[in-house]
Formats: sequence, C-alpha cells, structure tokens
Amino acid sequence: MATTTKKRATRIKKGTTTMKRTGQTKKTKRATSKTITARSISFVQSIASHRKAMILLFAILILALGALRFRGFLLPATINGRPLFIWKYLTELHQTSGSQVLNRLIAERLINQKAEKQGVSVQQSEVEDEFNKLEEQFSQGGEFDAFLVSQGLTRDQLLSQLTLNLKVQKLLSDQISVTDEEVSQYYADNKEFFNEVSETEAEAQIRKDLENEQLQQQVAPWLQQLRAEATVNIYLPGFNVP
Repeated sequence: MATTTKKRATRIKKGTTTMKRTGQTKKTKRATSKTITARSISFVQSIASHRKAMILLFAILILALGALRFRGFLLPATINGRPLFIWKYLTELHQTSGSQVLNRLIAERLINQKAEKQGVSVQQSEVEDEFNKLEEQFSQGGEFDAFLVSQGLTRDQLLSQLTLNLKVQKLLSDQISVTDEEVSQYYADNKEFFNEVSETEAEAQIRKDLENEQLQQQVAPWLQQLRAEATVNIYLPGFNVP
C-alpha cells in the first residue's frame, strides 16, 4: 500500500515537473515569438524610414534640377554675380512694348474666334504653298533666313502668321473686288515693269497685288469693328488698350 502511494506521488511529481517544463517552454516560445515580432516590426519600420528618406532625397533632387533648368523664369540674368529678377524685367517690358504685344494677342484671338464662328478653316497645304512662294522670292543663299531675321520671326512663327493671314483673307473675301478693267489699266500704266513675263502672268500678279492692297485697307477698320463688338477686359495695371 505504501509502495503504491509512493508510486502515485512519484507520477504526480513527474507530471507536475512536466507541466512546469511545458509551461516554461511555452513561455520561452512566446517570448521568442515576441522578440521575433518586435525585430520584424523594427525591420519593416527601418525599411519604411529608408524609403521615405530616399523619396525625399529624390524629390529634392528633382526640385533642384527643375530650379536649375527653369531658373530663367525667376532669374533672367546675373550681372557680376548679382541677380536681375524677373519682376524687374517684366516691368520694363510692360512699359516699353507691353501694349503693342497685348493688342496683337487680342487681335489674333478675335480673328481665330471669328473664323471658328463662321466655320472658316485653313488647310496645312494652303499654308505650305504660301510659305514656299515666299521662300522662292528669296531663293538666293541665305536671303530667306535674312528676311526672317529682319522681320523678327522664326519659321514656325511665320507659318502661324501665314495661317492667320489666310483666315483674314477668307473672312474678308466678300469685301474684296478687283475688276478686269482695273487690272488692264494698271498693266497699261506700268507695262515697262513687266517686260520679263507674259501679259497673262503680269495680269495675274497685278490682280493679286490689287487684292492684297484692298485687303490691307479693309483689315484695320474690320479689326476695330471686331474689337467694338467683343467684350475685352484688361486686368494688367498701366494698360490703356483701346
């Protein structure tokens, strides 16, 4: 009986010891798991922090490159290391030619709006034809480029100007009228200037010149009428644009 009781006590003690060991093992595993989790969180936070730093560095680099590339918008020039700021440049420009530039831009916008309203369009081939005619007139080496420089135009600006001119011609075509009698009279009065071309070619050129002359006479009052019919508000200070 005593032996049986002793065996039971031994088994209970072993069970208790096993439970203690199991508990300690679970605690160790939990502690280890918490440590691993903490390390993982710390590692993730470190990566996130590193990414933020890289993104910030990249953004600063982009801003620096942008500032270098577009610095002319803030700083047109430096003189012996001293800055000439954009507002000083714009003030002078505004006072010298600002009114002329603004008038031109307003006129261009009015012409384009009128053309759109009346369904008037210009094909690229028409513009290219006019461009080629001009280029032929200055066919000698370098003369066409010299012409552009004298007019203060680039090729793209000339193409834009030709497009606008063709729109005006179409918009005012019903106000331009040159008779055969006017052409013949002009040819008779200036025949000596057309010795190198046939009469037919001369009359074609005369008709075009007379039409252009009438067009130039019509443009100014027509633009004034467009301006009077439009609502144009000027918000820049110091401008007195009619």
